[in-house]
Amino acid sequence: SADPELTWTSLAARDAVLELWPSASDEVRLETRKALQESRCSTLRALAPAGPGAPLPTPQAPRSPRDGRGPALLMLLCTGLGVLCLWRLERLRLAARAS
Repeated sequence: SADPELTWTSLAARDAVLELWPSASDEVRLETRKALQESRCSTLRALAPAGPGAPLPTPQAPRSPRDGRGPALLMLLCTGLGVLCLWRLERLRLAARAS
């Protein structure tokens, strides 16, 4: 199902192979190696181990999606600085009135 033009399908097939490999039987691993070596997709061909006993490459840690914390922290920082400036300004006004 993986094809060089279908990048999402290729990535899904790669992820499936990497996740299911540790629990696969020897027969399934042998068939999977053959299928990976015959694949038209270079991403999947790169997964094919060199020898029969060679392990698959270890999967990379998944990247965390952008969860919106960066802009929220920036907004919190700006709000804090704004409140600090208003507080300092009010202290100066009160000090000017007192003197």
